[in-house]
Amino acid sequence: HESLRAYIKRFSKAISEISGLDDGTAREALKKGLRHRSLFKNEICARYPPTIQDALHRAKGFIELEEENERVERDLARTREELSKARDEREKNFRRERPRQQRPTEKRVERSTRRDRKRPFSPPKYAFGISPSELIAHLKRQDFVTWPKKLPENPARDTSKYCEFHKDHGHNTVDCRALRAEVAELLKKGHLREFLTEKGRETYGLSGEHKERRVVQHIEDTPSPPPVRKTIGVILGGSIYSGET
Repeated sequence: HESLRAYIKRFSKAISEISGLDDGTAREALKKGLRHRSLFKNEICARYPPTIQDALHRAKGFIELEEENERVERDLARTREELSKARDEREKNFRRERPRQQRPTEKRVERSTRRDRKRPFSPPKYAFGISPSELIAHLKRQDFVTWPKKLPENPARDTSKYCEFHKDHGHNTVDCRALRAEVAELLKKGHLREFLTEKGRETYGLSGEHKERRVVQHIEDTPSPPPVRKTIGVILGGSIYSGET
């Protein structure tokens, strides 16, 4: 857009070429040519200048103000760009300078994930009739839950994964070891048992009818109908996932 300095220069040249132009007409022409949000336009509307020369004299201060604001905006834009470049450079150096054994490469993460799946984690197996998200929603309403500390900053963290228990990125809720440990502790204290399925109650040793039912089924000659397959949320072998029973 045209600067105030350029407009005043063009306007002054135009009125100098018109003979017999009165101040009132010149003031209205000056005002109409200014931008709607112009501070100078607000000035001459609020404090009407007696002559066109007085209006042009006032314009000098607003020209300086406009140019100073533009200079500040340019400096701010340049500073933001420099800060952004510096931040990107720090992240590159951080990844490059870290010892190789500490770098959380994809292969290390994959090996760790496979190892966690093979290694049993206490509790060995609890089946819940609710999803991990529903479990988290229930935990948020309780005052006996020990919530984890904030994860340490890491530029290489996988932001595509989100943990509802940590309320942060880096891993999925179903893979959260802190959540599994907290659930195990809460089950030991008698909490969350109302969400266990019958299979989960048997695993946890809460079903006294389990052995009796196995004996009855073993004696019966008539085969039982095929079980209904349904999906449930479980914590199995160190991770919360959907399984079939």
